[in-house]
Amino acid sequence: MSSAAVAKKQTGECREWMRNYLARKLGIPSEQVDTKKTFDSFGLDSAEAVRMVGDLEDFVGHRLSPSLPYKYPTIDALSQHLEAGKKR
Repeated sequence: MSSAAVAKKQTGECREWMRNYLARKLGIPSEQVDTKKTFDSFGLDSAEAVRMVGDLEDFVGHRLSPSLPYKYPTIDALSQHLEAGKKR
């Protein structure tokens, strides 16, 4: 994915991607995933968090630190961080 295409990713898109990811993992509708709850409250252990970041890298089109779910422990916080990084 080109950097221009990456720049078009919006916070809402990353937010919805993570929401859908967790919904599939939990077997619930994505509307039931509270984006303000912490990743660990959804049962995401460290191995699953690393897998999620790896899959999220594919979605955004560039490398991400595997520590992001610990630095930004909610869907809202992480999606806002990803959007802020594009504005730099």
